[in-house]
Amino acid sequence: MFRFARHISRKGQVIYRQGSGRPSWRDVVPGATALRIGTKLAGAMFALLVAGSGIALAEKSSPPPPKITGLVCDGTFQLVTGSVDSSTEETFDGPVHLVLVDREGDFVEVRAQAYERGILVPEQVFTLGGGVHAGMTDTAYAGLVGQAAALVLNDSTITKAPAMPENPDDLMVEITATDMDVMLTQSLESGPEIRARVDGKPLVMTRESIATTELFLDRINGDITMVWTENRVRDHKVPGAIRAAKVQLRNEKTFTGSCKPVAQQTF
Repeated sequence: MFRFARHISRKGQVIYRQGSGRPSWRDVVPGATALRIGTKLAGAMFALLVAGSGIALAEKSSPPPPKITGLVCDGTFQLVTGSVDSSTEETFDGPVHLVLVDREGDFVEVRAQAYERGILVPEQVFTLGGGVHAGMTDTAYAGLVGQAAALVLNDSTITKAPAMPENPDDLMVEITATDMDVMLTQSLESGPEIRARVDGKPLVMTRESIATTELFLDRINGDITMVWTENRVRDHKVPGAIRAAKVQLRNEKTFTGSCKPVAQQTF
């Protein structure tokens, strides 16, 4: 035998009713409370449904994998080495291997590795808006890039990229592309600001080292031009002078050639 009481709130009044016998669910759970619980359950189910739909939509709208293009470029290098009073020039043939990373129509990374006099020089990695190592942080396509680079080089050994500069503002990378061409510019400055003789002008404020790389690739006929420039301040002491003077020396390397996709290259 159970004794129980129930109350129903109606317009601020509380009504109690005593009874006996086995309570039914209508007596145990007041009607207003049942309505509120049902509403909460319905809301929770709707929220779960919306969340599930959002997850499914996010999975469906995930970005596609990047497009990796490998190029083999045959051409000629011209090396100009500067000194205080003169410069020397040298010309030799050799290939440059490129890997282009295209994400949803935008080139976000370019990799270049050259063979100079039969020697494989360290790979250069140009990452849009992120510096040297930014491209490798995305593990979703880092492996694809590595595979493409290995295929282009026909070698499983990929030279590690140089370390990121201490100040991110010292590194600037720009990659622009149209249906006709791809252009890349990188500038890397390091060392303190010092006064030196630059292009014959004395006491010019400059960084100790300024290195730039420029690339122009014709997407129609495959013609390519790459220019590497290094401006570095050195001490130069004139015979009879009391102390050495600061002089900026310039080295420049230019590559001109023609590129073909890896699939069209005969090995």
